Amino acid sequence: MLRIEKLSLQGFKSFCDPTEVVFDLEGITAVVGPNGCGKSNVADAISWVIGEQRAKALRGAKMEDVIFQGSRNRQAAGMAEVMLTMIVQETFEIRGEATAADAEKHAAEAAEKAAQAVEQAEAYQAELEAESKAQPVEGETTLEASSENSGEPQSDLADAQPAAQQAKKRRKTNTTSGVKVFHEGERIVVGRRLYRTGESEYELNGRACRLRDVQDLFAGTGLGGAHYAIIEQGRIGQVLSAKPMDRRALIEEAAGISKFKMRQHSAELKLEASKQNLSRVTDILAEIERQQNSLRRQAGRARRYQKFRQEMRDLMRAVFVVDFRNLTQTLDQLETALETGSTRETEIAGTIAQLEEEQAVAAQSARNAEEQLNETRQLAADVNLEAERARQQHNYLTQQLQSLGARATQFAKDQAVIVERTDFITRELTRLRGDLQQIEVEINTESKALADAENAHRLQTEQDAEAEKRLEEARKNVYENATTLERWRQLKRQFTESVDRCEARLKGLATERDRAAAQTETARKQHEELSFKVEEITQRQFQVGEELATTTSELSLARRSRDEKQTRFANLQRELTTVEQRLKSLIQLREQHSYFSEAVQAIFNHTRNGNSPKFRTMGTLADFVKVAPEYESLVELSLREELQFVVVPSFDDALQAIEFLKSEGAGRATFLVINQNSHHDTTHSLNGNGNGNGNGHQTLGTLLGLRPEFSEAFRFAMPSLSNAKIVSDASEAVTASIAQNGNAHTAMMLAKTGERVIGGRLITGGGGEGTGLGVLALKREISELTEKLDALVVAVETIETELEEIKVRIAAHEDDQRRLDAEQRQIEKQLAVQREQLQQLARELERSTTHIRVVEQETAQVEEERTDFQTKLRHAAQQTEEAEQTRANAEQIVNQAQAELAELRRAAAERVQVLSSRRSEFATKTERRRGLSNDIRRLENESSDLSNRLERTRFEAIEAEEQSNTIQTTLVSTSEQLQSLAARQQTHAVELENKTVTLASARNRLETLDAQLRQLRDSSAQAREERAQKEIERAKLTSGLEHLIQACHAELGENIIEVCERLEQNRKTLESLPQTSDDESTESSAAQPALQMPPQSEPLSVVGDESDEETDEDLALADDFEISFWQVPDDFNLEIAKARLDELRAKIDALGPVNMMALQELTEIEERFEFLDTQKTDIEKAIADTQEAIAEIKKRSRERFVEAFHAINANFKTMFVELFGGGQGEMRLIDETDVLESGIEIIAQPPGKRLQNVLLLSGGEKAMTAMALVLGIFKYRPSPFCLLDEVDAPLDEMNIGRFSDKILEMSNNTQFLVITHAKRTMEAAQTLYGVTMEDPGVSKLISVKLS
Repeated sequence: MLRIEKLSLQGFKSFCDPTEVVFDLEGITAVVGPNGCGKSNVADAISWVIGEQRAKALRGAKMEDVIFQGSRNRQAAGMAEVMLTMIVQETFEIRGEATAADAEKHAAEAAEKAAQAVEQAEAYQAELEAESKAQPVEGETTLEASSENSGEPQSDLADAQPAAQQAKKRRKTNTTSGVKVFHEGERIVVGRRLYRTGESEYELNGRACRLRDVQDLFAGTGLGGAHYAIIEQGRIGQVLSAKPMDRRALIEEAAGISKFKMRQHSAELKLEASKQNLSRVTDILAEIERQQNSLRRQAGRARRYQKFRQEMRDLMRAVFVVDFRNLTQTLDQLETALETGSTRETEIAGTIAQLEEEQAVAAQSARNAEEQLNETRQLAADVNLEAERARQQHNYLTQQLQSLGARATQFAKDQAVIVERTDFITRELTRLRGDLQQIEVEINTESKALADAENAHRLQTEQDAEAEKRLEEARKNVYENATTLERWRQLKRQFTESVDRCEARLKGLATERDRAAAQTETARKQHEELSFKVEEITQRQFQVGEELATTTSELSLARRSRDEKQTRFANLQRELTTVEQRLKSLIQLREQHSYFSEAVQAIFNHTRNGNSPKFRTMGTLADFVKVAPEYESLVELSLREELQFVVVPSFDDALQAIEFLKSEGAGRATFLVINQNSHHDTTHSLNGNGNGNGNGHQTLGTLLGLRPEFSEAFRFAMPSLSNAKIVSDASEAVTASIAQNGNAHTAMMLAKTGERVIGGRLITGGGGEGTGLGVLALKREISELTEKLDALVVAVETIETELEEIKVRIAAHEDDQRRLDAEQRQIEKQLAVQREQLQQLARELERSTTHIRVVEQETAQVEEERTDFQTKLRHAAQQTEEAEQTRANAEQIVNQAQAELAELRRAAAERVQVLSSRRSEFATKTERRRGLSNDIRRLENESSDLSNRLERTRFEAIEAEEQSNTIQTTLVSTSEQLQSLAARQQTHAVELENKTVTLASARNRLETLDAQLRQLRDSSAQAREERAQKEIERAKLTSGLEHLIQACHAELGENIIEVCERLEQNRKTLESLPQTSDDESTESSAAQPALQMPPQSEPLSVVGDESDEETDEDLALADDFEISFWQVPDDFNLEIAKARLDELRAKIDALGPVNMMALQELTEIEERFEFLDTQKTDIEKAIADTQEAIAEIKKRSRERFVEAFHAINANFKTMFVELFGGGQGEMRLIDETDVLESGIEIIAQPPGKRLQNVLLLSGGEKAMTAMALVLGIFKYRPSPFCLLDEVDAPLDEMNIGRFSDKILEMSNNTQFLVITHAKRTMEAAQTLYGVTMEDPGVSKLISVKLS
């Protein structure tokens, strides 16, 4: 039916290069080669391409292992690809068995219907879950939330419908069973690819296909899932050692029912899924039926909610209108009251300003009087202080005199006490010295006795130590003798083993020497041929390398230059961005006049906003000042307010601007008038010359750099500032100002350090101000940044041009580098391969030569070792006997030493007890002697201290008497000074009284003015407070009005202002209508709703169709609110309306959560229930049809299996006899009552042996039995081709011959591929392929065609 034409591999396991294996269409193709060269990878490639999915069957841990993993000289491949080309030798077709196809079709239909029903049901279930998770709220929010929640499941359902249709289409495509016909002579190419990313694909004749298509192609040919036509390495034994159910799979494949079982299994899985889905649909139907009643109740609640909500909206609209009108009227009244209060505040402010001026004059008079009084008080205080000091000194001297008398008395008492204590210490020292002499005699006697006992104990201890040392040496000798004995015994055993090992090694070395000599000669010839090829490739590599180095160097220089330019470009770009942002910020500050007062900002903002003011401005004074950077700080400090002067061309403009500020309430500003029509006296300078005066000092006016007309205006407006002289520091400023003799125009001095001195009396200075960016510094920085920005733009453009040129050069160098690099890699690849081969041959040659030399040396060495080991063995036996005798003698010495040491230890314990008692008594007497010595030293020290103290007391008494005489003399002079100071105090007291009267008069006047000011300020504060209260009330009303507008928009979605305008327009329209009769009035009233009605609005009325749940009280209340939207009557009762609103809200709240989609959902759920009920009936019918078809599959499978089992069993018996030359073998069903599920057991009886289980056979017998089974299956159902991987390895020469003859006989009908090491099997092949691994890890194929 099919024959393999060729097998193409690339990147599969060790075949990294494209490799092609061409097969003979008839006969046997053999693959041979040494172990580990990759022969079995050919068999794995065929198994893999026809659909093998188990990585373990391909001798790997995971499927990715089939991709070439790389070697020492090769990189890992990214893809494995195998293409199997076959030729059709007999036309055949692939069609499904009718019954199996019907079963699968019915199962697919049932599964499709069940899945569709479940998808519909689950979509609805998702909607229900979404609604249950939503937390409905009351009122209109409930309506919106319900609408949103009900919308989401609809969207999910809409998404689910196409998915269900796609699944249905996909299932129909999968279940369509067409007929594929392959004609004789047609080629079939099956391909499979696996990428390292995990992606896999199959191809059939160059078109992508499924694994199922490949399995269908080989189903029933012995190449399916349980294939018996491919026997991989080691699988021949697994055929017999496998479980009985695994053996059954071989028979099922041969019987052609494996594809039926696969479809049956697929149908059963789909059937089980259909049953589960049917159960799910049944549960959902019950749930839907239960929820219908709930939706009916929700629909009724939604209708009532709509009625209540509409009535509440109409009534709420009227309430909003009435509230809006009331708030608007109140706001108008407040605005009028605020205007009146503002006028009153202005009048009070004027009166306060007049009183403040009078207060300032009175305060100055009071300060002058207070300063004179303070000077007089200071003089009086100085006299009082001096008198107080004299009195304190007189008192202190008196106290000192009394203290010295008391000290003289105390000194006499201390001397008497010291003499008495000295006598006592002398007597005590005499007694203690006698006791010390007695204890010294006792200690000397005891010390001698203790030393004698210590010496005796030490001598005896040394004798004990000698005894222990002797015992330890004896034990050590015993241990050493035992160790020596064990060592000699071990050496004896080792020498015996070494002699045996040397004799075996000598035999192996002789064989190895002969083999190495043959390998050396072959390697030498191959090495000479390959050396010539390597030299040619090396020369070409050197030429390309020089070109590449030159190109790389030029490219590196170009890239370095590009990187430097790019770094410079990036830095310039960052700097340019920083400068632009800074310049933009500064310009914005300048345009907005952010550094100026609010009044100045208001003037220029008014002009900048496009208004057409009645006044003209030319800028501020700061806009026209041009000062050197070193004087900026000085000018900023000196003209802090003056720089904000607004420059205007005339007085009219200044007055108009002032009126503007008053009208806007924007504050106060100062204007500098420049009379452009006046004559400028350019010859008149500020002080007669350019320097400002004749003393060489610059003036402030010369620093400003103003135009003549501005300079003249500044000089006339502020002459003192204009003529202010600039000096270096504050000291010079003070000196120069005093020298001007108080001239107000010339006495102002400005120090460069920031101080200002006026008239030699007033000085201003300090720190903490002016440290930020000033107006002048702002102007200067804008100018500098503008120049810097222009320079940066030019630099950026230049670097951009240079970068483009460098990029062109780099692109050209990179192209050259890629070309040369590719050529160099190709040469290096070739050279590496050749050199590796050359090195491998050199290593092989050196290894062979070295191996021969090593073998010879090792042979001589082994012979010497054998002789040496024999000599050592004899010596070790003699030493063992001597060591045993020595160990016995040492053990006897140890026993004697242990007895002697025990007696010595007992005597030593008694001596230690006596010695401890003597030591304790000696220590007690020693401690007593130490105590007596300490007492004597303490008393001697105390006696010495007392003598020193007595002498010191006598000296202090003499010194105190001398101090007493000196103090008495000082007391006399202090008394005279006190009398003089008392007279001066009397004079200052009279002067203080006169000046105090003057100060009291000035303060009374000031207090009177303060009282008047406080009264006016209280009135002003009260007026401001009243105005603030009204403004707060206005803010509250405004906030309430805004809240009302927002509430109306939130509740009704309407603008309350527009509603009121429409009401007013409707009112005017109704008033303009002529008076008519009652009938005509009724018709006109009926037409009124058309007047300015907003969309979807109805007449404002609480009367309407209510549900039966409404009470008569509700209807009665509704009669009071016959109000239409187009008019709100003047007698509208707001309180009753709000009460009705609360009642309506309570009714809506009582309804609870309202689902406004309940009516729509009720309709949808009824339709879904009907659809799912129909689907349930169809699913039940499809399940019944599927079960009937599966029963038919089982029946036919049983018939085919029984037929195939008996035929294959007969063939197995025949093949067993032919291969074994006798004996018997058979297959048995373990459970004959269950043919479809019973395992198969194999019984074999080789010639001359009893009948037994195959697991008890030898390895060769198992292999022959398995071959008999496989060949019996082939005889029943031949396969297009068969692959046998080293199945003859366990066989001997005779059985290999039988095996070769048998497959040669069967090759007329089957194409064989045999992987083998056996010569007999190779001889039976028509085509022979050799697999080598010259490059480690990479397999290559060599083809040999045999005649």
